[in-house]
Amino acid sequence: MTRSRSVLSVLAVTLAMLPVSIASAEAVDALKLTISADKTDLAMTPLNLRRATADTPHYAVEKTKLTFTLTNVSDKPVKLNTYDVIWSRLALSVTGPNQKSVKVEEELVKRAMLPPQELDFPILQPKESWTCEATFPYDFGRKTYYLMEPGEYRVKVTYHVPVEFLDRGIAPPKYMEGMWIGSVTSNEVVFKAAVAGEKPAADSGKERAEKLKADLDSFALGLRYYGPQDKPFYILTLSVQAIPRRKSTPFMLDAVIDKETASKIIDRLLDAGILARADEVPRNRLDRLRKAPDGPCYVLTVEGNKLELEDNLGWGPDLAKQLLALRVLVKDDAAKQMDVFLGRLSGSFKEWTGKPYAPPKGKDKP
Repeated sequence: MTRSRSVLSVLAVTLAMLPVSIASAEAVDALKLTISADKTDLAMTPLNLRRATADTPHYAVEKTKLTFTLTNVSDKPVKLNTYDVIWSRLALSVTGPNQKSVKVEEELVKRAMLPPQELDFPILQPKESWTCEATFPYDFGRKTYYLMEPGEYRVKVTYHVPVEFLDRGIAPPKYMEGMWIGSVTSNEVVFKAAVAGEKPAADSGKERAEKLKADLDSFALGLRYYGPQDKPFYILTLSVQAIPRRKSTPFMLDAVIDKETASKIIDRLLDAGILARADEVPRNRLDRLRKAPDGPCYVLTVEGNKLELEDNLGWGPDLAKQLLALRVLVKDDAAKQMDVFLGRLSGSFKEWTGKPYAPPKGKDKP
């Protein structure tokens, strides 16, 4: 069963059965939202700019078509609100290689809007789906998304119909009655943006991983905080060889790891895209004198086999995710030192994840 109509002369909207090839996403209160893309490899073309700042987009990025699908996974009919869907009901989440790799501009646009109609509130029978399309990157509703550099970008979307939509002091039209209220978030699509003729970032990450694994005896990982702090945050170093140094502060933590653990850490950094996106630190001492990053943030460094990499992990939920993934890989004294390190961030963890840090137990232990 298929129906289609125009939404604001931009979207093609269809009512059809859910394609089985789309990646999985969790259902929320009878609805499941999925996102798919025509292609995930995006070509970037450098722009010839006479005047530009660090905040100016330096690349023109090839667009791809996104398809959003809402599916009724319950055994009862569900009424959707699809009025002005791209501008009002759908919100994109875009993350890139680092905090500055995605630029988002929002413009308040005056638009001549038609009032909602009964067709804007389709009823999905069990297992039926409603889809709409848009392009990425660039314009999406009132926001414009710019990809600032080559690398890996992750995109997901949230469909949201708040209770306030009906709480306006007047009785809603009959065709709005009983519509679905709530939020549901889609699966994640990963895009790889690369300049034509340049080696993909994924290949660069694999080469770096191979180089680090070729000399695990020299492997070391460091985590250093930058930014304001009432009580110092810890500095952590995990290395295969013990570091012979005098600690200048009790907030410096060192631990020795075995080669097997070092190899697992390298694999984790590769899978997370960190090895591919990390900056290579110059070996020349004079070139190393660089401005400290804007905080708050933690900067991760990886050393080994005459290679030194540096990546700004930022400050927020993604930092928590990366640190927890690292903690699960270590054991013995390294695990104890990481628990001390993460314990100092317990208050931040509660803000980011809803609960303070707690050491892994049972099946979560390495």
